[in-house]
Amino acid sequence: MSSTKRFARARVSIALAAAMTVWMSSGYAKTDIEPGTPGLNGTGSNPGGTGGIATANATSTDASNTATANGGMGGMGGTAAAGGAGGSASATADGTAAAAGPASDTANATGGGGGNSGTGGGASGGAGALSNAAATGSNSTTDSVTIVAASTGGSGGQGDGAGFEGGAGGNSALGTALLSTVSGSSTGGGSVSVRGEVFGGNGGFGQTGATGGNGAPGVLTSNQVSGTTSGSLQLEQDAYGGDAGGSNGAAGGVAGTGTSHFTLSQNGISSLTGLSVAQGGNGGDSEGAVASGGAAANATISLTSATTGAIAATAAANYFGGGNGLSDGGTITGGTTGTAGAGGTGSATASATGTVSSSVAATANSVAGAGGEVINGVTGNGGAGGNSSVNSTATDGGTGSVTVLGQVIGGAGGQGEGSGSFGGTGGAPSLGSITGSSTGGGAVSIRAAVFGGNGGFGQTGATGGNGASVSLSTVQVSGTTTGGLTLEQDVYAGDAGGSNGAGGGTAGVGISNITLSQNGISSLTGISIAQGGAGGNSENTGASGGGTANATISLTSTTVGAITATAASNYFGGGNGLSAGGNVTSGSGAGGAGAIGNATSTADNTSTGSAFANADAAGGSGGFGSGVGFSGGHGGSATSTATAISVTGEAQATAVAGGGNGGAINNSAIAGTSGFAMTTAVSHGVTVTDFIPAGQGGIAGGQVTWISTSGNTVEVGPGGVNSGQGTVTGPLAHIQTISGTGSLTVGNGTNATDLQFNSFVGGSSQGTLTIAAGSTLDINNDHFFVNYGTNPDPVATIRGYLTSGYNNGSWNGLGIDTSAPTGSLYGVGYADGADGVVAGLTSGQIEIKYTLYGDANLDGVVNGDDFTILAGNLGKSNAVWDQGDFNYDGVVNGDDFTALVGNLGKSASGASIEIPASDIAAINAFAAANGLMTDVPEPTTVALVAFAAGGLLFRRRRRTY
Repeated sequence: MSSTKRFARARVSIALAAAMTVWMSSGYAKTDIEPGTPGLNGTGSNPGGTGGIATANATSTDASNTATANGGMGGMGGTAAAGGAGGSASATADGTAAAAGPASDTANATGGGGGNSGTGGGASGGAGALSNAAATGSNSTTDSVTIVAASTGGSGGQGDGAGFEGGAGGNSALGTALLSTVSGSSTGGGSVSVRGEVFGGNGGFGQTGATGGNGAPGVLTSNQVSGTTSGSLQLEQDAYGGDAGGSNGAAGGVAGTGTSHFTLSQNGISSLTGLSVAQGGNGGDSEGAVASGGAAANATISLTSATTGAIAATAAANYFGGGNGLSDGGTITGGTTGTAGAGGTGSATASATGTVSSSVAATANSVAGAGGEVINGVTGNGGAGGNSSVNSTATDGGTGSVTVLGQVIGGAGGQGEGSGSFGGTGGAPSLGSITGSSTGGGAVSIRAAVFGGNGGFGQTGATGGNGASVSLSTVQVSGTTTGGLTLEQDVYAGDAGGSNGAGGGTAGVGISNITLSQNGISSLTGISIAQGGAGGNSENTGASGGGTANATISLTSTTVGAITATAASNYFGGGNGLSAGGNVTSGSGAGGAGAIGNATSTADNTSTGSAFANADAAGGSGGFGSGVGFSGGHGGSATSTATAISVTGEAQATAVAGGGNGGAINNSAIAGTSGFAMTTAVSHGVTVTDFIPAGQGGIAGGQVTWISTSGNTVEVGPGGVNSGQGTVTGPLAHIQTISGTGSLTVGNGTNATDLQFNSFVGGSSQGTLTIAAGSTLDINNDHFFVNYGTNPDPVATIRGYLTSGYNNGSWNGLGIDTSAPTGSLYGVGYADGADGVVAGLTSGQIEIKYTLYGDANLDGVVNGDDFTILAGNLGKSNAVWDQGDFNYDGVVNGDDFTALVGNLGKSASGASIEIPASDIAAINAFAAANGLMTDVPEPTTVALVAFAAGGLLFRRRRRTY
């Protein structure tokens, strides 16, 4: 079985591992190890003998007692004769510690394996033997008690010949005639940890046409572990079904199911932890016939307690390792054709109930088995991955917290082989009830994570298997409390299987939708995550595309606290793929297209509380293309929309989207086009939209924050860096800063928009500025650059916006205006770098700046430099600000001269500057020579003196900001 098909499972016994470790004390320990004698081999045509029985008993008042019994193996059959049965095993450990210190009792019983059939064919293998294990222990101190009992049925022996079969695996049980339970106790209030495990025996192999033997079930259908203490109690019950035996000429055997059901109601303890584990056996492999499927695994647990401490219940189906198999289907190992076995199903249900104020947690994990493979040149379809399901519920009757997790994983499809065949389809996961409640107002947190199975690989011309789609079209997590409620629903679709001679399979689609209206809570948080599967790779043909991902969430509440809604599409990792297109790994072909990612988030607080909406979406990257005439896959597009609504509280909407990259290329293929990205953020009637066209890729982002005392503040582009097409619509909005090569549009021509820069933020810039009819960009007391570069010069359009905003000197018109103080001193000037007037302003730039009337070169002061500019353009029509037209009438005349003289010697900060006497004389002479004396006001802070010969030297100062 390919290790790449298996889900990585590390055994984690939720805080039991340390407690279950056998304590090595300085006191005494009793150990009894009993091996059964092997059965005699059959002579002539006689069957093999039965293995000897093994019984171990370690009973004492020592600190540690260990009993180990291993039944004898059955003897091998004589010529064409059956193998002997294994010998049974029974182990009992019992102790009541006489001295202080931790106590531990461990019993291990393993039934003997069945003997193989004799040579010559025509006989069955011997059956594996039964096993029983029991352990009890106690102490009277506050020290810990650790109990472990493990029972393993013997494996069946090999059968030989058509019509015969491998031996059946032996059953296993907890408890013996002497001890009916596996239990620990502490009368002194010490912690008690008890674990019981049963392992069904594996079926024997079927040789030369014999059928594989059946694996034995591992079954714990009632509470076979228990404990008593006033301290903490930890109980674990594990059941592992035996693997089916394989065959080299017939069908594999039937795998043993794994079943663990655990129900307990216990009071008078400080905390209660329980774990129920079930694991089905693997299907039997086959050569030239039919491989069998993996067996079902079913784990349930239900805990109830009045403890004020923690209660934690975990059910795990095929999730923790340590058993014989993980419900994988059997593999076709040889022959001409065959069908691989399907993965086994998994089911887990967890329930935890606290009746007083305690923290309560319920966790259910279910993993279905992987489909079997077809290998070694055989033609056939890979086995389908198994389906799986979970239910998880927790309740607290007081003010304690409640945490619920349900995680379900579909099995991966197995490898198919040969032209016309397919890799196995990924298994479908499903959610049952995932819910929690706190009647006393404790915090409730609910999370469900659903993983579709991956499609199997297509070997030697087989088509890749399809990844499983996962769709949670309605909210499938729920909770009730008067405190804080957190809900999360995660969907990860399965990846498509690749192929080395045909097309990749179809990637799974991921859909997660949460729509919820819930009142009577202190706060509400929701997260909806969707991720599409990755496309299948291919060799010498086209790779398949990634699967679409759609994540939506809409939360409505009257809470006075916060509502936080987050939708993430292909944005958070952790699933099978990120909707990327498949790659062409060799030869030639087109790369798979990256998939679309969509995210929509709405937080609606109909009370006075705050509302936060976040939407994050990413398109999948295109796959590699290869060969002349082919191309890399196109990057997937991404759209995200966030809407936050609050009556009077703070509201914040943030949307981010990233278009997928175009696929890279090999062997002269054409690069794929990047996907577009579009975001929309809405709050209190203000909308921020950012769009990046396809082919450019990159990330678009928009944000709107509203606080009742300060209005809306918008951010266009991630961090205010906009390289796309940004638009702001709605009523009054503030912007801190914006930069980048993108375009900024204010308004939509239908609804009036007033976008106002915050005070003294240090300047902003964009490649393009558009102000729709009826809207306004308020420059405030800042400045803005239009970096048009080599594009057509938009200075005429900018002048039009400013002329409208000037509004005969009131600076309150549409277009570009300012809300900063103006009067007769200040206005908004502009300069085009193409004019060569403003130092440091390059061709391809326009600067718009709040400054003094008369500041022609926008350096922040009015002095002789500005007068020189005006004087050189006196009488010019179609003039602009940096030529001396300060009142936007298109002519440089006495009105502009008057405005300049009124601010002569001033800086934008209000401070006075020194004007050389020669400059004053030149200005005075210029006025007299051009009949402007009547227009010049009587000097106040600046004296006009008689004209001095020599004229005015032309000087420029570097701009100050």
